[in-house]
Amino acid sequence: WLSEIGARTLNRIVDIFEHDYGPRIVAADVPARLLAGQSIETKVIVRNTGKETWSRKRTKLGYHWYHLDGTEMDWEGAASPMKMNLPPGVPAVVLAQVTAPEYDGQYVLLWDVMIDDQWLSTYPLSRGGDILPVFVEVTGGRLAFVDLTKACDVAATSPDTDRTVGDFDGAGASFPSELMPPDVGVTQEVISIYPSGYKWDRESHPDGRISFSYPSKVPGAKNAVACARQVLDVEDGNYVALHILGASTDGDVSGKLMLDYAGEKETAKIEMSDWGGNPSHGEAIGYTVRHRHTHGGDDNSKRCYLYHYAISLDPEKTLTSLKLPKNADMKIVAVTLERAALPPPESPDEGIEEE
Repeated sequence: WLSEIGARTLNRIVDIFEHDYGPRIVAADVPARLLAGQSIETKVIVRNTGKETWSRKRTKLGYHWYHLDGTEMDWEGAASPMKMNLPPGVPAVVLAQVTAPEYDGQYVLLWDVMIDDQWLSTYPLSRGGDILPVFVEVTGGRLAFVDLTKACDVAATSPDTDRTVGDFDGAGASFPSELMPPDVGVTQEVISIYPSGYKWDRESHPDGRISFSYPSKVPGAKNAVACARQVLDVEDGNYVALHILGASTDGDVSGKLMLDYAGEKETAKIEMSDWGGNPSHGEAIGYTVRHRHTHGGDDNSKRCYLYHYAISLDPEKTLTSLKLPKNADMKIVAVTLERAALPPPESPDEGIEEE
């Protein structure tokens, strides 16, 4: 051997795998929007680029649901059996069933191949093209987003180009617009709905069922509510919980919400933590930024928070409106109601008047 007399050698690491099934999921005709809980049959184009034939008895095509930040929503989507053997190099159109989540939101539907009851994306040898992500908006589900537009009276955000247009705390400080939702999606549409804990606190929101509809962050826009007993009209319905995205701007504060169940009034206490501190009342973190804007520049001394408050409601009663607490230090950015069950699907003729 030349190496024995001092010649240089070439060292190369070689990985050896038991299987290389080589799945390539090319395309799928999944609609961009689905109704919550809706099940449809889709056509998915799959190609076998591996070294062995996929047996129809061992192979299935299925999916996983993810949030926009890559957090898993539902891993075990239904897997549809292959109806033919698929030799290497051969593409096929597979009919597969897919069911949308019951909760409204923006999701990524991820197609995956299963062989012998194991998803191929979990094998040691997997490549980017082995799976196919599809962006899907789910509507008409168990969430009802309350419109706060008329009640908003606080400019909670400001852009880097003009930090003076925001004043979340009454002292000139605000959230940086560039770090806050809503963002522009892959289709260049502005996406306003994001799961609680988006990008930050996913440990306490592992399934991300509850989402919030974020307001506009156009410079100078009023996009938060300072609580002053405003009455919020809601879609009449039976709800199991009220979810609030907000924070205090002056230490820990508390107030009482008025719940109107078709004329029957009930109160619920809400305790808010300071937006510049940490949650002190057991609430979850809804969103976080690493610094705040002030009229004099960026303040990097502390993170700033929006907290997620969940208040149980009586699903046996019909909620018709909410009255906010009387405490201007309590700021609210978004409100979501969680239905007790999926609403009935709309009739195809709904809204069409007969001649």
